[in-house]
Amino acid sequence: MNNINTYYLVDYENTGTSGFIGCEKLKKCDRIYIFYTENAGKINLDILSDHGKSKMTALKVPVRKQSVDMHLVSYLGYLIGKNKNKECRYVIISRDNDYDNVIKFWKNNKIKITRKKYISYDTNKKLSENTELNKLYDDLIVITENEKDTDGVMNIINRCTSKTAVNNSLMNHFKDGKKVSEIYAVIKPYIQDKN
Repeated sequence: MNNINTYYLVDYENTGTSGFIGCEKLKKCDRIYIFYTENAGKINLDILSDHGKSKMTALKVPVRKQSVDMHLVSYLGYLIGKNKNKECRYVIISRDNDYDNVIKFWKNNKIKITRKKYISYDTNKKLSENTELNKLYDDLIVITENEKDTDGVMNIINRCTSKTAVNNSLMNHFKDGKKVSEIYAVIKPYIQDKN
C-alpha cells in the first residue's frame, strides 16, 4: 500500500504548541511546516525532537499584519503546484476560519485539503475534521474560559503518560481543585489508555 504524502502547514501564531498534538505519530510520508514570526511564543523543544518519522521545517516570516496567514497560503499554493502530478493531502493547522475560503477554493479544484486545530495522527482516515478532538477542545474552552488554558490542558494530555501525571499537571497548572475536577471529568474518556 502506498502512503499518501500529507503536508501539515502550522499557523504557530494561532495554535501555539497545541497545534502539534498527535505529531509524534506521523509517518515518513508526512511533512510539517511551521510558520511563525519573532513574536511567537516559545516552542516546546520536545515537539521538535518527537514528531514521529515526519520531516519538520520551521519558516520564520516577517512581523506584519496577517503575515503568517499570507505566507502559509502562498507556500500552500507552491506545494500544490510542485505536487500537481502526485496524490497528496494538505492540512492547515489553525483555529482561524479565515483559511476556509482558501480551502474551499482548492477543494473546488479537486485538492484534498482541510483545516484542523491540531495535527491528527491517524493519516489513514478520510481527510476530515477530527470532530472528537474538536469537541473536546470546545468543551474545555467552556470550562477554562480561554484558549491559553485550553491549549495547556491539551498539552498535558499529550505529554503525560499516566492518569496520575495528568491530574498532578492539571493541579500545578490551575491550582483550583474544583476546576481540575471539571476538566478531568471531560478529558477522562480521552486518557483511558494511560496507566
